[in-house]
Amino acid sequence: MSNLHIRIESLRSTGAYALYDSVPQPSQPFCWAESLGDCSVEMDKEHLISSGSITDELVRVCGASWCHGRTSIVPKGHFKSSILCRKHNNQLSGVDQVGASGLHLLEAALLGPPDDSNFESDDPSNDSNKSLWNPSKVTDGNILERWLLKHTINLEVMEDFSIRPPKDIVELVFGRRMFGAGAGLYFLHAVGDTVKPQRGRLEYVRQTTSVNGQERVIGGLFKLRGVDLLICTQARDPLLPFEIGGRTIQFLHRQEKFVFNSTTHETHSMSYKWQSSQSNH
Repeated sequence: MSNLHIRIESLRSTGAYALYDSVPQPSQPFCWAESLGDCSVEMDKEHLISSGSITDELVRVCGASWCHGRTSIVPKGHFKSSILCRKHNNQLSGVDQVGASGLHLLEAALLGPPDDSNFESDDPSNDSNKSLWNPSKVTDGNILERWLLKHTINLEVMEDFSIRPPKDIVELVFGRRMFGAGAGLYFLHAVGDTVKPQRGRLEYVRQTTSVNGQERVIGGLFKLRGVDLLICTQARDPLLPFEIGGRTIQFLHRQEKFVFNSTTHETHSMSYKWQSSQSNH
């Protein structure tokens, strides 16, 4: 199984693109959640990345096999494919809302004041983040895990329309099964790390392991607005450090709160709630 590193970025329309790219469509619409056995007859088009998390009119994509080695520009409304039935798509609408809200809160926490030079934005005067920032808002971490896993499946299925995720993985996305001990969400930052905020940007890196001599996808490493998150479906000891880039780091598993300190604007914190049976303190 080859490496996969997809970069997706919101892009403001400038009128410079007269011809847009299209997202591949399967020859026959299908539902990657068909293993649940309760699909609707009606099929739907699923946004590869939740529409609510795309902040501009266009989406710039590179690294996916369907980009054929170049950068693709796709209108936000067309950034979807027929890979879910309508019933299952609708069942995940609440997951999309929580995920997109959490992403906007993260972006607003990182952004600081509108003229923050540390934030990569084409329009530094844009202060829309002010309406998004609510320091008392708490994100449901368990649903955020499901949202990230859903996007892992979407992006993997788009690489090969013959892929169908195992039923136990699908059940995690739909909240019908709980993540095992040590699985779930990791914040891939050590205390004191510097985060460079990146407006409207999401990156996905495939994570695999070898099972009986075959590579199997076990999750994805997401860079959300500059913050690195790992969604892992494989049970592991959360206290074991990770080896990445020559560094041994004790990453944060299902963290309840973390703080962004800045030399240019006030300190902001982000809070996450977890079901008590899954919490790790």
